[in-house]
Amino acid sequence: MIDSHCHFTHFDDAEIPDLIHEAHSLGVTTMLNIGVELEHMNRLMHQHQTFGLPYSIGVHPHGTLELTDSDITSMRHALQNAIAVGEIGLDSYRQKETVVQRHNLALQLDLALSLQLPVIIHSRDEETALLEHLTVYAQKCSSPPGVIHCFTGSLTFGRACLDLGFYLSFSGILTFKNAELVRDAARMCPLDRLLVETDAPYLAPVPFRGKKCRPAMVTHTAKTLAEIRNCTLSTINEVTCTNTKTLFHKL
Repeated sequence: MIDSHCHFTHFDDAEIPDLIHEAHSLGVTTMLNIGVELEHMNRLMHQHQTFGLPYSIGVHPHGTLELTDSDITSMRHALQNAIAVGEIGLDSYRQKETVVQRHNLALQLDLALSLQLPVIIHSRDEETALLEHLTVYAQKCSSPPGVIHCFTGSLTFGRACLDLGFYLSFSGILTFKNAELVRDAARMCPLDRLLVETDAPYLAPVPFRGKKCRPAMVTHTAKTLAEIRNCTLSTINEVTCTNTKTLFHKL
């Protein structure tokens, strides 16, 4: 099993060996360490070298600073051994989507194209605007364009992203009592486009809601996905591992 999206930069480095051991003991063989801030670049590379964690680099839409050419140059250097550009996207849940968000997204999509890396997309309350960007980007891609991480969008948005070649990744939200629309999306998504993730340390699945999420907890999301898809857990493990390796071709 692969946890396709977690944030080891949000844990103390002293915790990481135990987190990795716990995940391995439950069959989670790989965990992707996803960056959300420029300030995390050196730490992501350090954790890659020290703990063998595959990583991505991106600036989350909640970032308020406009990326400069110098920032993009720094990111380009740090991405040489990375598997993806992300987490990037648009989000107006806490603050209105801004010109800065669009600017940063466009620059990072262009960076991904130039490096031939997939993108990891964050989407919240900006489906129409985001699709405009993703459509232009995906049309220029020669390989799978990326993944909509922690999918919580509408079925219409999900189908549009699938049509563009994107994968959909499902987190512990899939286990929440009030998340039937997310489960509908997980049923709709073709098997060969499914990924699973934790988004650790956030979004711990049932029965751990309210606690700090750990990569090992991706097993609970996978079990729920198997139940709602009416298939075996081994099928989910096999297809999501294959899909993750297909999308992140540098794994």
